[in-house]
Amino acid sequence: MRSITVEAGSHVLDLLAQQQVDEVQSLFDGLTKAPEIPDSRKQLIQAVVAILNGSRDAALADDSALDYDDAAEVLFLIERLGSTPLTQCGSILGQPTGLQ
Repeated sequence: MRSITVEAGSHVLDLLAQQQVDEVQSLFDGLTKAPEIPDSRKQLIQAVVAILNGSRDAALADDSALDYDDAAEVLFLIERLGSTPLTQCGSILGQPTGLQ
Protein backbone atom coordinates (compact mmCIF):
# COMPACT_ATOMS: atom_id res chain seq x y z
CA MET A 1 0.00 0.00 0.00
CA ARG A 2 2.88 2.37 0.77
CA SER A 3 4.13 2.16 -2.83
CA ILE A 4 0.72 3.17 -4.14
CA THR A 5 0.67 6.30 -2.01
CA VAL A 6 4.31 7.11 -2.80
CA GLU A 7 3.53 6.88 -6.50
CA ALA A 8 0.40 8.98 -6.03
CA GLY A 9 2.38 11.53 -4.01
CA SER A 10 4.98 11.82 -6.73
CA HIS A 11 2.24 12.19 -9.33
CA VAL A 12 0.58 14.93 -7.25
CA LEU A 13 3.86 16.84 -7.01
CA ASP A 14 4.31 16.60 -10.77
CA LEU A 15 0.76 17.85 -11.36
CA LEU A 16 1.19 20.74 -8.93
CA ALA A 17 4.47 21.72 -10.58
CA GLN A 18 2.51 21.92 -13.84
CA GLN A 19 -0.31 23.81 -12.06
CA GLN A 20 -2.83 21.12 -13.01
CA VAL A 21 -5.08 21.61 -10.00
CA ASP A 22 -8.12 19.95 -11.57
CA GLU A 23 -6.15 16.75 -12.09
CA VAL A 24 -4.98 16.82 -8.46
CA GLN A 25 -8.56 17.27 -7.32
CA SER A 26 -9.65 14.33 -9.47
CA LEU A 27 -6.85 12.13 -8.12
CA PHE A 28 -7.67 12.98 -4.49
CA ASP A 29 -11.39 12.41 -5.12
CA GLY A 30 -10.65 8.99 -6.57
CA LEU A 31 -8.35 7.99 -3.72
CA THR A 32 -10.78 9.07 -1.00
CA LYS A 33 -13.63 7.15 -2.63
CA ALA A 34 -11.65 3.97 -3.32
CA PRO A 35 -12.71 1.19 -0.95
CA GLU A 36 -9.25 -0.42 -0.99
CA ILE A 37 -7.63 2.73 0.42
CA PRO A 38 -7.40 2.49 4.24
CA ASP A 39 -9.09 5.14 6.34
CA SER A 40 -5.71 6.29 7.63
CA ARG A 41 -4.63 7.12 4.06
CA LYS A 42 -7.88 8.97 3.45
CA GLN A 43 -7.19 10.99 6.59
CA LEU A 44 -3.69 11.71 5.32
CA ILE A 45 -5.16 12.97 2.05
CA GLN A 46 -7.46 15.32 4.00
CA ALA A 47 -4.47 16.67 5.93
CA VAL A 48 -2.48 17.18 2.72
CA VAL A 49 -5.44 18.99 1.14
CA ALA A 50 -5.63 21.31 4.15
CA ILE A 51 -1.90 22.01 3.85
CA LEU A 52 -2.17 22.64 0.10
CA ASN A 53 -4.98 25.05 0.88
CA GLY A 54 -2.69 27.04 3.15
CA SER A 55 -3.01 25.50 6.61
CA ARG A 56 0.24 25.20 8.53
CA ASP A 57 -1.43 23.99 11.73
CA ALA A 58 0.69 21.26 13.33
CA ALA A 59 -2.50 19.94 14.93
CA LEU A 60 -3.26 18.31 11.56
CA ALA A 61 -0.73 15.65 12.60
CA ASP A 62 -2.49 15.05 15.94
CA ASP A 63 -5.36 13.15 14.34
CA SER A 64 -5.55 9.69 15.93
CA ALA A 65 -6.71 8.26 12.59
CA LEU A 66 -3.25 8.93 11.13
CA ASP A 67 -0.55 6.31 11.35
CA TYR A 68 2.58 7.45 13.20
CA ASP A 69 4.58 7.63 9.95
CA ASP A 70 1.86 9.65 8.22
CA ALA A 71 1.65 12.09 11.13
CA ALA A 72 5.42 12.58 10.82
CA GLU A 73 5.02 13.21 7.08
CA VAL A 74 2.36 15.84 7.76
CA LEU A 75 4.68 17.63 10.18
CA PHE A 76 7.57 17.36 7.72
CA LEU A 77 5.46 18.82 4.91
CA ILE A 78 4.33 21.71 7.13
CA GLU A 79 7.93 22.38 8.16
CA ARG A 80 9.21 22.22 4.58
CA LEU A 81 6.57 24.58 3.28
CA GLY A 82 6.76 26.93 6.25
CA SER A 83 4.93 30.09 5.39
CA THR A 84 5.34 29.56 1.66
CA PRO A 85 2.04 30.51 0.00
CA LEU A 86 0.74 28.08 -2.57
CA THR A 87 -1.29 30.65 -4.47
CA GLN A 88 -0.10 29.24 -7.77
CA CYS A 89 -1.87 26.00 -6.90
CA GLY A 90 -5.21 27.69 -6.39
CA SER A 91 -7.79 25.92 -4.29
CA ILE A 92 -7.78 22.14 -3.97
CA LEU A 93 -11.10 20.32 -3.63
CA GLY A 94 -13.01 23.58 -3.64
CA GLN A 95 -11.66 24.81 -0.33
CA PRO A 96 -10.50 28.44 -0.36
CA THR A 97 -6.84 28.99 0.43
CA GLY A 98 -7.32 32.28 2.22
CA LEU A 99 -4.04 33.39 0.64
CA GLN A 100 -3.71 36.56 -1.35
